[in-house]
Amino acid sequence: MEVMRKAGHIHRSIAIHTTPDPIWLGESALLKGKYWHLYGTPEPNTENDLRQILYQAKRQKAITVQCRYNMARWVDREMLERNGCQIIEPFGTWVIDLTQDLQTLWNQLHPHHRRLVRKAMRLPDLEMRPLERLQDLVPMLESTYQRGGKSNPFSMPYLEAVQSMEDPRLIRRGVYFQDRLIAGLVVPYDAQRGYFLHGGIADDAPGGISAWMHWQIFALLRELSIPEYDLGGARPDSPDPRLRGISLFKERFGGTFKPCWYFESCFRPWTRKVHSMVLSWGQ
Repeated sequence: MEVMRKAGHIHRSIAIHTTPDPIWLGESALLKGKYWHLYGTPEPNTENDLRQILYQAKRQKAITVQCRYNMARWVDREMLERNGCQIIEPFGTWVIDLTQDLQTLWNQLHPHHRRLVRKAMRLPDLEMRPLERLQDLVPMLESTYQRGGKSNPFSMPYLEAVQSMEDPRLIRRGVYFQDRLIAGLVVPYDAQRGYFLHGGIADDAPGGISAWMHWQIFALLRELSIPEYDLGGARPDSPDPRLRGISLFKERFGGTFKPCWYFESCFRPWTRKVHSMVLSWGQ
């Protein structure tokens, strides 16, 4: 949440206590209106959690509550719609069970991924080490998103805020080949899971680097006794073949797919419509 505030995406964070661990939201302001952004989720999701979020948002006169963040894994569509939420988009995530030993995890890799990891292992002078400057990863992030048919959604202030974080639960690793950065990733973690938040790879990186990089993270998270690795957003049913390809790459690590939903609840639709119109006039 501090990263989102430093980057200017929100102006304050909100904690709603329905469980021992709070549910975190961010609040942004537009023309003096409050917009709430849901960044977390209790697991398992319960109707009481959702109703408390919506109740507090309405009580504090928020215009909308919106969940468009992959780390907020809301999995029960019927519950969301029953409470007046509008589904924006389906997505999902592939989750790796790291309580298994490394040999079992290796056996669960698709044969194609095992070949890729072995190919990278044979490269001389290949190593993963702490990423000194996250900004150095920007060209690779942009290239990676372009290959998926999207533009890089992360601003430099956001990346600088991530770079400045001192939290030991944030893994920032670069992959170096012959002492040149060719790939990197950012993985925050807590007691339940590590989460593949950002990652990129150079266009001219040797084959197998992406699969090898994630395999190294498997081992690192297991050393930290983290029970799951969440490979982030996946859209296996997307009409875009590039997005289906990304999902297939993640699927081949042998995890379990969890369907999730982007959603929103709008309490003041007319106000939001006016705000949208004002924004469009300024463009």
